[in-house]
Amino acid sequence: NSISVSGGSETATYYGSVSNVDHDGVIPFSDWGRTSVRFSGDVSPGKDVQISSSVNFVNSGGDRVPADRFMERLMYWAPTKPVTDYRYTEGPLAGTMKGYYNDGQSGTNPIYDARHSTYEDNVNRVIGNVSVNYNFADWISASYRFGMDYYSDQRTNITPGPRGIANEKH
Repeated sequence: NSISVSGGSETATYYGSVSNVDHDGVIPFSDWGRTSVRFSGDVSPGKDVQISSSVNFVNSGGDRVPADRFMERLMYWAPTKPVTDYRYTEGPLAGTMKGYYNDGQSGTNPIYDARHSTYEDNVNRVIGNVSVNYNFADWISASYRFGMDYYSDQRTNITPGPRGIANEKH
C-alpha cells in the first residue's frame, strides 16, 4: 500500500509519500513488514539560487524463525506422525513439544521450534539531506550538500529451555 502527493510552481516543488508492506512468511509464525515516510522539496528564492531537501524514515522488521533448520527437521520428520500436532494440550506435559519417536518424547518438531524459538528485529532508519546550489554565471556554479544516515537496530532472540522435566516447578 502506498500513497504519494506532489506539486509545486516555478519557484517551489514538494513531494510526500507513505508506504506500507506486510508479508506473512512461508514458514509458519514468520512475518516481515516495512513502513516508510518520505518528504522532499526544493525552492528557488532567486534566479541563481536553489535549495533542496529530502528526509526519509523507514521502519522494518518482523518475526523470524529458525529457517536454517526448519527444512532439515521437516525432512527428517517421521511421515507417520502429523507434524502439525506439535504440542501436548493436556496432562503434565501440557505446552511441551511432541516429538516423533520414543512415545513423542524425542525428535524436534520444526513447527514447535518455529513457534517458540523466536527472533524479532526492529530497524528504524532516517536518511536526509539538504543541498544549496548557486549559479555564478551560465558557465560556473557551486554546490554544497550535507546529509545523514542514522539507524537503530533492535533484535530479540528467544529460545526456551526444556519443559516437562521431572520435579519442575511452575
